[in-house]
Amino acid sequence: MSADLVGSLLSSLSLQGDADGLIPHCPYDFIIAVDLEATCDENHADPSAVQVPRDKGEIIELSYAVVSVPERRIVHQRQNFVRPIETTVTAYCTQLTGITPELVENAGTLREAVEDLLSFIQTNPQSTFCFMAHGEWDFRFQLPRECQEKAIPLPPLFGVFFDITKEVHRMITLSAGVPRPASTASLLSLCKAMGLQHEGRLHSGLDDAVTVARLAIILLQRVHTWFAEKGDGALPPGLELPLSIPIDLGQEIEDFAVARSRVVRLGGVPFKATQTQVLTFIGESGVTPESMWMIKNAEGRSDGRGLVVLHTHEDAMAALSLNGRVMGDRVVQVTPGSEVDLEETAAVRGPFLTDFEAQQATPSQEVKPGDWLCPTCQFHNFASRRSCSKCHAVNPSPTPYVSNQPLKPGDWICQDPTCTFQNFASRMLCMRCRGPRPAGMELARPNGMNGTLGISFLTPDGTPVQQRPQEVRPGDWFCPNCQFHNFASRRNCVKCSLTVTLPAPPRSFAPNKPGDWACPNPACGFHNFQYRNECKVCQTVKPAGMEYHPAMHMQGARPQLSRPVELRPGDWLCPHCQTHNFASRRACMKCNASMHVNGGMVRPHHHKPSSKNNLRPGDWLCPDPTCAFWNFKSKTACTRCGRASVGAQIVPEGYNGGTFGARREGDWDCPIQECGFHNFRSRTECHRCGAMKPVEE
Repeated sequence: MSADLVGSLLSSLSLQGDADGLIPHCPYDFIIAVDLEATCDENHADPSAVQVPRDKGEIIELSYAVVSVPERRIVHQRQNFVRPIETTVTAYCTQLTGITPELVENAGTLREAVEDLLSFIQTNPQSTFCFMAHGEWDFRFQLPRECQEKAIPLPPLFGVFFDITKEVHRMITLSAGVPRPASTASLLSLCKAMGLQHEGRLHSGLDDAVTVARLAIILLQRVHTWFAEKGDGALPPGLELPLSIPIDLGQEIEDFAVARSRVVRLGGVPFKATQTQVLTFIGESGVTPESMWMIKNAEGRSDGRGLVVLHTHEDAMAALSLNGRVMGDRVVQVTPGSEVDLEETAAVRGPFLTDFEAQQATPSQEVKPGDWLCPTCQFHNFASRRSCSKCHAVNPSPTPYVSNQPLKPGDWICQDPTCTFQNFASRMLCMRCRGPRPAGMELARPNGMNGTLGISFLTPDGTPVQQRPQEVRPGDWFCPNCQFHNFASRRNCVKCSLTVTLPAPPRSFAPNKPGDWACPNPACGFHNFQYRNECKVCQTVKPAGMEYHPAMHMQGARPQLSRPVELRPGDWLCPHCQTHNFASRRACMKCNASMHVNGGMVRPHHHKPSSKNNLRPGDWLCPDPTCAFWNFKSKTACTRCGRASVGAQIVPEGYNGGTFGARREGDWDCPIQECGFHNFRSRTECHRCGAMKPVEE
């Protein structure tokens, strides 16, 4: 890449550039969210078998998503796979990232991936850019280290970036109005804090880059809203605006050199690191520290950070070369510090523990018979474990398990002499060694459909013993594979998921109501309620001719309900499902069937306006016979159906309450029995059902 291009890129990223027209707090046109994935490996059982040391991983994916700051949207994204040279894509790496060896076998080099990212910036020379990542690791260690080892020129612009974790913390602090302690957070936690639904696969370079870009967009929107609500834009003391001050690695080194600082910061230190371990780690750079400090959390224990004071500034510069080296089982970040760090942490720092203090600080656990220490990680495991709870290493010398719990009826002892674990009666395999249940111990089947379920086993003389009775209801069945007791409604075993086709008789634990029916499927026989059109268990269609016809007629009779419901004037029973519907309904609330039957209506009573309606002169009855709703005189259209009041029956002047519609000379009743509506003498057809006025003889 030419010097002119590098100079142009550096100038385009200057914070002193013109920010006119941009969102006030962010001095950039574009934010490029970058995510790196690298080769890795893990093997707790045998650490010597790890193929990729933690500080030797190679980048296998460099993906990015570009956010337009003024538009607040993603305008470009790209995924670049990278072919590793010194390491391989392990099975653990594939499981974590989804990247297979075949996927990167013919991929480009890291140099090509970096140049692709720079070429995008080159196409917009008049715009300003800044990188963003989840955490500082990608830009502070991984990318600079690998580019240096592979002699890939990396322009200083890659040392200026935002850490989305810190920016989200700034936004939370700004919203609260008071400073809050910073903390690391996973990508999922950041999404939850910002109210963003996470999408894609974790540890996929492109998906993570897009997620970081979406978080940046939310930050831009929230800060813009904060400015609009604040008005003057004055910041409370000690607070900073998100996406306003990026991390500048070059500026950090320059300030470190100008101040001649002797302090370096440590990050990612093992929580149980001792003075000896830290001293050995710093000694790898050829220098000796003057003092070492551990940063404590609220509980007084190490939070993974530390401060080291060297004798000279040159020694501190040498210690910075340890950035990314391994201490114990963790990769440590070594970054420039200052005297200010010592002052700010005076109340929460203390010396690292000595080896003796670390041993005393480890809480002692009571060692019971059979407990064992893992030969790989020295973790204390209970006697019941066949592998280490921490690193999963196999117990090299398993001992028989001695239980201090009393045997309950049906419990059994594993027959493996190296196990002898006590198992509950319900288990078919030993919980400890996965050995089978001893012969002669099986779940007992009841003799009939009504009975009890128990665990039966044979005594030494062959006498069967039945224990732990459980109720067995009609239709319940026992899995032929694992002998588990399943309820009659199930067609798959709860325990082993075996599908069965065993016939089951109808269940009779629920009382039969008129219209209820039994499934005709011989493998089911489920008891279904009358309103179901197919079996609830097996979805077999309800047999023809099993409709519900309760004994009732239209003169106020009602079905035998479990809780009687009063039928009020105008209420009606659905002709299809016999559901009781209120007078105001025009379709059944259960089956949605119309209340009309062959042009008439189904009603148990003659319709009479209730005295509760409190009718007044001028109120009118909707002329739509399918509605017949009483409306106030102020209404010009029916409240229920929207029909105009033209031709409506109106309450006459002088009406003083009571039952409106008292029979007068010439009034007539609808001849349709299901209707029977009282009509005024002026009408030639029934107001409700439309039946013609009967001819007077």
